[in-house]
Amino acid sequence: MSNSIAVVGSSFLWAWGFLCYLSPVLFPPTVGAGSVGLEVGFFVSQGCIVTSACLLLASSSLRRFVVRRFVLAFCAILSSVLTLLLAAFVSSGCMVGIVCCGIVHGVCIPLLGIAWGARYSIGSKGMQSLVVLSFLIAYALYFVFPFAPYKGGIVCVAVMPLASWALWRIDARNRDALVRKVDESQEKKDAGRSLAFLGELFNGSWELSGIPWRALAAVLLAAFVGNMVASAAMGFSYENADGLFRGGAFVCACIATMALVPLTSDGSSLSASAAYRLTLTFSAVGLIGILASDGSAIALCGALVQGCAFFFQVLIIVSVSRATWEKALSPLLSFSMAQAVTAAVVLAGNVVGKQVNVGDASCPGVFEWACGLAMLALFLIMVKQAANADAALPEVSDAVAMGEKSECSQDENGLFSHRDEPCFDSTEVSLEEKVALFATAFELTKRESEVFSYLSKGRSLPYIADELFVTTGTVKTHTVHIYRKLGVKSKQELIDLFEGWKKD
Repeated sequence: MSNSIAVVGSSFLWAWGFLCYLSPVLFPPTVGAGSVGLEVGFFVSQGCIVTSACLLLASSSLRRFVVRRFVLAFCAILSSVLTLLLAAFVSSGCMVGIVCCGIVHGVCIPLLGIAWGARYSIGSKGMQSLVVLSFLIAYALYFVFPFAPYKGGIVCVAVMPLASWALWRIDARNRDALVRKVDESQEKKDAGRSLAFLGELFNGSWELSGIPWRALAAVLLAAFVGNMVASAAMGFSYENADGLFRGGAFVCACIATMALVPLTSDGSSLSASAAYRLTLTFSAVGLIGILASDGSAIALCGALVQGCAFFFQVLIIVSVSRATWEKALSPLLSFSMAQAVTAAVVLAGNVVGKQVNVGDASCPGVFEWACGLAMLALFLIMVKQAANADAALPEVSDAVAMGEKSECSQDENGLFSHRDEPCFDSTEVSLEEKVALFATAFELTKRESEVFSYLSKGRSLPYIADELFVTTGTVKTHTVHIYRKLGVKSKQELIDLFEGWKKD
């Protein structure tokens, strides 16, 4: 039930982003889709997302302010109200009002996104598929809402941020009650203080090195290419938006379905890396189609490229939620930075695309050159991915050989040769022995020893809970007992103590 609430609630927020700024839903029938006012508001909102993330990173007092009791509720209410006003501003052509709405949305909506990011980072390994499922529902809403009456559709879109926050609050309070039931001392500790579940947004490491930058770089580069080509194809009008964005959402929904539904002979679905390679392939096919058709198939092929750009954002959220879960990062850091770099890439891609459109009007052929360069960039990314896969093949084959043969060793050059002794990883064994000796020296119980073995590797509490098949509250209780026995106050102190400890 909790996961269902999370999927539906987050899908409302994702769908709001698509419907509000990336569709003509807010355009009344009397106003032509050639107006670029809404697009200016979108650009302003993306810039504000980047600015907000930088301010959160620089100011600790601001970070503590945004996790106060009523901040998220205020953001949700304000976002919903301003969505109604945005529709009125678009109808009247009030650029100042559109820009103001873009500023507020660029500040408020990312905080709600961080809240859902934190939710997906405290679950188990299966939460990644729930992220994809939430986006799949968002795409379905994107297809349905344009058929609603104009005023009814506006009201439904406006209610989405508020409904998303309400479902997040229900889910968070349920989880908070479960933790309190497991750990009664936590209930006494939090008595009279702010709601404990707000702490999940703030708690964690604030080390930027914990964010998977290398994995994100390749995705962001491909997303830049997709946004640039789609922006150049759309030009300065929303007349092509319905075809590009709706077609893109359909492509994205297809990829998401393939990432969720078991399609292989062994009954497994696509992994994140496989979905990434598939998305790159679709982008390349779309670019080839644009070049080969000489612009006649721009709607179809442009939708293919745009859809891949959409799905790259899904992969970013999946990657960051995984890193936040494994490395115990603060969701306020990881997801604010993830949204910031995504917004920066989207903004840069759209701005460059507009310049390509302007250049093509004065000098025909610029758009084709841009598509060619984009195709070259995607080709280099795919070559890099293939090179990485090939580099990993010897390691995999060696590992298989080690598993199949009982006798092996390593010579001085790192190559495997045969020996009479059984092969094992002495480093891993010595580490396990050190953990056992350390636990004995500090009189840790068997369960505390298991928890300590993960804590010494820097694992987060949700990760440990998933590995040991217990609740996070139970792991938290064991962690408190371990800290007391070791005389430490943080995980880093625990790791430093363990690394510097030597058996007498």
